[in-house]
Order: sequence, then C-alpha cells, then structure tokens
Amino acid sequence: MTFPRTYIDDIIVFDLPKFDDHRGDFRILYNEINNDLPHLRFVQDNFSMSHKNVVRGLHMQTENPQGKLRCCVRGSILDVAVDLRKDSPTFRKVYTIELTGNKHIYVPPGFACGMLAQEEDTCLYYKCSTDYHGESEVAIHPFDDFLNIDWGLDKDDCIVSDKDLNGISARDFDGV
Repeated sequence: MTFPRTYIDDIIVFDLPKFDDHRGDFRILYNEINNDLPHLRFVQDNFSMSHKNVVRGLHMQTENPQGKLRCCVRGSILDVAVDLRKDSPTFRKVYTIELTGNKHIYVPPGFACGMLAQEEDTCLYYKCSTDYHGESEVAIHPFDDFLNIDWGLDKDDCIVSDKDLNGISARDFDGV
C-alpha cells in the first residue's frame, strides 16, 4: 500500500482494500501480521457514538502519548489533529480531514485529536499505540482562537463537554 504525503509530517491518510459483492462489502480494519504500517503496534481499541454536532476533543497525553489509527464506521466525521510536538517544524499546526466510508488516518504520538460528528449516530473506531494515562491528559479548547479551527458550523450549534470547554489554549501549551 502507498501512503500519500500530508502537509504535516507523520500523519498518514489511506483507504484500506474493500471487497464488494452482492451482499455488501468486507474490509479488514487491521491485521498485525500483514500490517502495512510495520512500525506500529496497538494495545487498546476505542469506540464512540456521537449525536450530530458533537465535538469531542482536542485531547492528548503528555506521558505515554498515544498514536491513533482512526476511522469512521458510521456517519461522517470532521477529524482534527493538532501537532503539539515542540521540536516539530509543524508545531501547533492543525490538520483536518473528513472521515467517511473507507478513509483512515494515523495520527502519531504528540498530537491532540478531536472530531465533529456531522451526522446523527456517527461512530468513530480507533486503535491506540499505548495505554490511556488519564493523569497526564491535556484538553485543548476546541474553539481556541489561537488555532482557529474551522469546524464548519457555529460553536453555539455544537454539543461539547464541560471538560473540553474548560480546555487550555494551544498557545499556553509548551508541547511534548
């Protein structure tokens, strides 16, 4: 499999092979033996269902940072990644992509991840490269003026947790 370059190093976007027949389709979401991303190993799987206009994130861990292999298994997601690697040439830059169908994204450790559910009952499935470490979790405010993320709708129309609304500005985060 070939992976097109993105404007932020180390983010990988790709479609997996899909096998169609008269019943529908079949996809292998991940196979450790036939892994086209051989440097990756995953230890935890997560799944979330969100109502339309729910914004989740932007989250990351300062200790034990997680790489995440993300895909939307139902609905449509605006997926957001913010580079918070202090030595990166794209430090504090934002990458957005619409995840639907068979589109996958790998976001490496050191990025804050977030998403907007663009349809009712949107489901996100993602694999994590390390265990969750809640004590070091950082929430960046999803409507941070410094990042100026275009979520595609007014923030007053979004459903957001108090935790995320109390997140810090990326400007105030020194990076990992």
